[in-house]
Amino acid sequence: MIDAGQPWNAAALLRAIQFLGEPLRRIVITHAHPDHAGSAAELASETGALVYAHEQDIHYLQGRACMADADGYGPCRLLLSTARFLRLLDPPPIEKIVAVSKDDMIGTLRVIYTPGHTPGSISMWSEDDGFLFCGDNISSTVKKLSLNLTWFTLDFDRLKCSTEQYRELPVNMLLPGHGPAFGGEKCSRELRRLLGGGSVY
Repeated sequence: MIDAGQPWNAAALLRAIQFLGEPLRRIVITHAHPDHAGSAAELASETGALVYAHEQDIHYLQGRACMADADGYGPCRLLLSTARFLRLLDPPPIEKIVAVSKDDMIGTLRVIYTPGHTPGSISMWSEDDGFLFCGDNISSTVKKLSLNLTWFTLDFDRLKCSTEQYRELPVNMLLPGHGPAFGGEKCSRELRRLLGGGSVY
């Protein structure tokens, strides 16, 4: 499983796992926001799955630090501070997390370190299928992709630099954290536009 939704999504996710009839062995967290990591602690407890995250985000996921205290874009930090005050920011702490870093393999997926949205944001690349799971680095609508330069991103410049790594990948399917998947020629065309040309096929 790549990302684990909000805390209140756990029951629905467990039902989906049961419906699929396959054990959940790994949960990869692309970044330590509650809408991506919120159910990870409960899912790991219920299924015995291992949780993986980049070492730069683990202290947030384990409740040892708060993203609102991280350096970055002022309005983003203000928004995160408000969310912390409202108890909406920090996902339920995950007891055990396997730290990953650039180019590590999790099953058949390769970790691409793409910080900016958070200090430990990662993307996951399936070389066999040409699938790119990009977390919140890119968001999508039915017709368009856009860089996630929102108030939820701590470092815009670093995110832009991180996504340059996508140029070298033969992406057949882009799977963002928010919005529909993009596949085929539509995906290639939109990635070229978004990244300003380059060698994305």
